[in-house]
This record gives sequence, C-alpha cells and structure tokens, in this order.
Amino acid sequence: MSDDPGSEADREADREEMISLRRSAMDSQARREHSRYELFNKLRSKHPDSARDTIDTVLDTLEADKLLSDAHFTEAYIRYRKSKGYGPIFIRHHLNGCKVPSDIINEQLYSDDPDWEAILQTLLNKKLRGELPKRGSKEFLKIQRFLLSRGFSMEQVLKLWR
Repeated sequence: MSDDPGSEADREADREEMISLRRSAMDSQARREHSRYELFNKLRSKHPDSARDTIDTVLDTLEADKLLSDAHFTEAYIRYRKSKGYGPIFIRHHLNGCKVPSDIINEQLYSDDPDWEAILQTLLNKKLRGELPKRGSKEFLKIQRFLLSRGFSMEQVLKLWR
C-alpha cells in the first residue's frame, strides 16, 4: 500500500518550512555576515513555530554549502570594528557574546597586531587635535578612560605616552 495522504502533506509542509527558513537565513546573510548563534536566534524570532532541530538542520546545510561560517563572520567583524576604532578587548568580548569558538577568535584576533597602535594614534589625534596632555592630568585620565572603554589594554594606552 502507498503512504497515507497525511504523511505526504506533512512532508510537503516540512519541505516548505525548510525552504522558508533557508530563505530567511540567506536574506539575513546577504545583509551582513552572522555567527551561527546570531542566525539561529534571528530565525527563532522570525519563525517561532519552527522546531530547534529544523533550524539546526537548515544552518548545517548552509554551513555545508559554505554560506554560513563563524570564521568569515569573525574576519568581517574584526575588520569592521577595527575600522570604527575599537580595540581587541572590546572585539573579543563581543565575539564571545556571539558564541564564536575561542579557537576561531584566537586565529584571527591578535593583541600584538601593529594595527592597534595606528588605530589608537588615530583615535587620540581625533580626540585631542593638538598635543598630548601630561600624564596624570585630568585630560589624560579622561582620554585614558575613553581608550579603555574602546577595548584597548592599559599597556597599549600607556605605550602612547612613552
């Protein structure tokens, strides 16, 4: 005997759901790279009735098709945040929040990268528009707090005054 019509309809509904989830995921990826964790949460909020396993299956397929990658997301995120003047501590913290595996972060984010010094210098020049304030002054402390809040280490900040 053939399958009952209910199971055929169920399979068609599952197939349509997978297509809808994939389309939503690819639309999100077209706008910007996402970590798997971010994309999972985005799909959960857009498709609350979809099962977690179904979303995971769609994400696995996207990874197999090389359309979703935590490594690509990490590379793009680091490049973007560097261009906006953020330091390695800030970037690492956000990537950890996006559940990017530590080994991927460590492969791509170097705290001894020579770019950090140039980024710091650019931020300092924008902020000061003149000469460096004396260490320990009120202006120095204000700038130090700003640079630390941008995700630079105390060592990196103090290196500017040497």
